[in-house]
Amino acid sequence: MQAVTAATEQGDMLALINAYNFTGVAFRNMGYYEDAMDYYLMGLELALEEKNLKQQCYGYMNVANLNLYLGKPNEAFAYLEELKPLAQQVEDDNILGYFYLNYGRALNALGRYEEALESVEASLDIRIRTNNYRGQYVNRKDLGNVYLAWGKPEQARQSYEEGLELLKKDDDIDLYSQMAKGLAKALLQLGLYDQAIGYGQLSLEAADEVNSLSRAKEATETLADIANAQEDYKAAERYLQMVVDYSNQLYTKDLNLLSERYSFQLEATELEYQKAQQAIAFEAEKKRIFQLAVTGGISVFVLIYFGYRYLSQRRRNELQLQRLAMVEEQRNILELKVAERTQELADKNEALHRLGQYKEDLTHMIAHDLKNPLNIILGVSEDPNLGGKAQPLKQAGQTMLQMVGNMLDVQKFEEAQLELMYTPLSVWNVVKKAVVQVELLLRGKSLTLLNQVAPDLVVRADEEILLRIFMNLFTNAIKYSEMGQSITVTSAPGPEGRWQISVSDMGAGMSEEQATHVFDKYYQAAARKSGKARSTGLGLTFCL
Repeated sequence: MQAVTAATEQGDMLALINAYNFTGVAFRNMGYYEDAMDYYLMGLELALEEKNLKQQCYGYMNVANLNLYLGKPNEAFAYLEELKPLAQQVEDDNILGYFYLNYGRALNALGRYEEALESVEASLDIRIRTNNYRGQYVNRKDLGNVYLAWGKPEQARQSYEEGLELLKKDDDIDLYSQMAKGLAKALLQLGLYDQAIGYGQLSLEAADEVNSLSRAKEATETLADIANAQEDYKAAERYLQMVVDYSNQLYTKDLNLLSERYSFQLEATELEYQKAQQAIAFEAEKKRIFQLAVTGGISVFVLIYFGYRYLSQRRRNELQLQRLAMVEEQRNILELKVAERTQELADKNEALHRLGQYKEDLTHMIAHDLKNPLNIILGVSEDPNLGGKAQPLKQAGQTMLQMVGNMLDVQKFEEAQLELMYTPLSVWNVVKKAVVQVELLLRGKSLTLLNQVAPDLVVRADEEILLRIFMNLFTNAIKYSEMGQSITVTSAPGPEGRWQISVSDMGAGMSEEQATHVFDKYYQAAARKSGKARSTGLGLTFCL
C-alpha cells in the first residue's frame, strides 16, 4: 500500500503498475482474493492505458492465474485468449513459457486434454532451451496432471517420475509434495498400491515440513483412496478422519484471517470515526465563534471559508458512516460463512458416521445370513455315506462358521450386547479341542502342534470364546508356517496370580509396528503381499 502511495505521488506509472501487482500478490498470499483481484485489474488497466505490452502480459497472467486458482477456468481462458497475441509479440521467453503453461492449465480444467498437453509441452520446450530448471519441474508436474485427468496413468507416472528425478526435495518442498501426490494417484490408477502408499506418505511428510494444511489434506485424501482400493477400511477410516482434521484446521485458519481482517478494518474505521466526531465538535465550536464574529462585523470571506470547511467535514462524516455500514455488512458476511462452513463440517462428520454404520450393518447382515447355510453344510458332513469326503467338508464348514462367529461377536462387543459365561475350564482340554478343529489344516502342511500347557491348569473363562481365540491363533500360525515346521502352546505363571499362555510358530514373525495393530479390526499383516491366504482380519479384535 505504501508503494502505491509513493508511486502515485511521484507520478511514476511503471512503478505504480508494479506496486498494484505486488500488492495483489500480497493480498493473494494472505487469502484476500477479492482485494488481490482488484489490484491485479488496476495494474492491468493502467498497463493498457500506458500501452506497456510487457506489463499487459503480466497483468493478464495474474488475473487468469487467480481465476484458475479460484476454480473459474472459463474466465481464466478468456483473459489468456486476450494475452495470446501479446505474448507472441513481446518476444520474451519467460512470458511466453509462463503463458503456454497457464494456457495448458486452463485447457486441462476445461477438459480439452490434447490441446492442454501441446501447450504445456510448448512451455517445457522453451524452459529447456532457456535452462529454466524450476520451470521444467513445474511443467513435468503439469504434464502429469494433464495425463492423469485424461485417464492415462502410465504417461502420468512417467512425467511425475521424471520431475522427481530432477527435483531435489530441499529445492522446493511444496512442489515436491505436489509431485509425489500426483505420482501416488497415478500408481493408484495402475493398481500399484504399495508404491502408491509410499509416495502418498512422502507427499504428506513434505506438506507437514512446510506446514501446508491444504497439501496435507490433499495427500491424506489420496492415501484414503489407496487404502479403500486395498480394502483396508481401517486405514481408510483413519485417513478420512485426518482429512476432516485438516479441513477443520483450514477452516479455523480462514476464520482467523477473516477475523483479523475484520478487526483491523473495524478498528481503523472506528478510529477515523472518532476523529471525525472530534472534528465535528471542533467545527461546531468554530461555528459558534464565527457567529459571534459575524455579529462583531468580521468579513464575509471568513464566513465563506468556515462554511466551506463545515460542508467538507459533513461530507467526510457521511463517508465514515458509509464505511461503518460496509464493515457491518462484512461482519454479517463473515458470520454467514462461519455458519456455512460449520454446517459443511457437520455434514462431513455425519457422512463418515453413516459410512461406518453402513459397513457394520452390512457385515452383520452377511454374517448372520451365512450361519444357517453353514449349519446345513455341517449337518450334511455327518452323513456316513460321504466316507472320506466328510472330514474335509466338516473342517471347511467349521472354519467358515468360526469366521462368521468372529464377525458377529466383534459387533456384539462394540454394541455391548455379548454376555460372557464364565465357568472353570481346563486350558489343556480347550487347546486339545482347538487342535481337533484345525487338524485338517495341520495335515495339509505336515505341521506338528505341541500342547505343552500344564495339565492341571484351570481358569475361569467363557469356553466358546477361549476356544475361538485358540483356533484363531492356530490358523494364523498355520498360515505363516512352512511345510514340516512345528507350532507350540506353552503356559507359565504370570504376575498377580495370572497365567501366560503362548502360541509360537517358526514363521517370519511381525515387526514392532505390525504388533501394535494385531487387535485392530480388519487389520491384516501383509498377508496379501506375501501371497498367503486371505482372512477377515478380525481374529483377535474381540480379545480386548
